[in-house]
Amino acid sequence: MASNGSHKEAIQYFSEALRINPRFAGAHNGLANALATEGRFEEAIRHWSKALKISPNFPEAHYNWGIVLEQKGAFKEAARHFSDAIRIRPHYANAHNSLGFILVRQGDLEEAKRHFHKALEINPGFMKARRGLEMSLKLMKRRAN
Repeated sequence: MASNGSHKEAIQYFSEALRINPRFAGAHNGLANALATEGRFEEAIRHWSKALKISPNFPEAHYNWGIVLEQKGAFKEAARHFSDAIRIRPHYANAHNSLGFILVRQGDLEEAKRHFHKALEINPGFMKARRGLEMSLKLMKRRAN
């Protein structure tokens, strides 16, 4: 994990990039990630929102925003962002995996299984997706009994 100093450097770097070009969606996303790493979630969300206003088809911004929403327990909103990332980039293994875990929480095990399978189809060595698939299959088996 990066040190706190490198987060501060990233914040300075992306802030300077935005001073030069306020419509640089990638810099808004990068700044949001650095701010979120420091726990400055409200500021991060403002920058993900700006990134998506500039570039609505920016899957990484949707995914990164979804991760923070998931960590804060806003599962429905996080699922929407993961779904948007997948709509934009259908082969986004991390987004399929993250959506799978939310669907498990919501009890939609069949749909979760589909997303874990897709993540593994894209990246066969994706251990988190493999564990998610195993968990969803165990829960489905329990339900059936």
